[in-house]
Amino acid sequence: MDQQIGRLRTKLRELGIEKNTAVFFCSDNGPSDGLAKKGVASAGPFKGHKHMMYEGGVLVPACAEWPGVIPSGSSTDVRCSTVDYLPTIASIVGDSMVTKGSRPIDGIDLMSVIRGEVTKRERSLFFGYRRLHQGIDGQAIISGDWKLLREAKKNGKMKLFRASFELVCRFCLVANSIITRETRSSRAHGRANCSRTGPET
Repeated sequence: MDQQIGRLRTKLRELGIEKNTAVFFCSDNGPSDGLAKKGVASAGPFKGHKHMMYEGGVLVPACAEWPGVIPSGSSTDVRCSTVDYLPTIASIVGDSMVTKGSRPIDGIDLMSVIRGEVTKRERSLFFGYRRLHQGIDGQAIISGDWKLLREAKKNGKMKLFRASFELVCRFCLVANSIITRETRSSRAHGRANCSRTGPET
């Protein structure tokens, strides 16, 4: 993969279009369970792996390159997701779809993050993993500093974490009723968005 991405970047420079091209790259999920157990892959200090709602399953490395626009070596602490790619690319090409209310847009325009105009994510992030047997329906929502998850296994438990402390606090916090109610409401909204269908034609 590194080799092929390198070939792409080289070709962009050969064609002289690298300054007119934004390249986004990220992993799709944490390491697979089998490879993690063999020690071939690792989520580092984070708990969990692929198909799990813990950080080891959903927190992945990502990078973006756009010479002349994205400063080399820059970084952000804002939590981002692949759902942000659609509104970001739409904004870059000047498509107005991101401002229309006719469809749910769960992501944010990452250019405001890249420019340093946004230092905290205002919109919640929703994750899910569902199997068609044994009632497996893993879900997680990150809202502000809090993360509410349901384990991706049969009869999976609901757990509430202070998102920034999940690394060191691998135990369930006693849920404040207001926080739990708000995050549950946001989780329900995320599920509803996923199940919506487009307008009939």
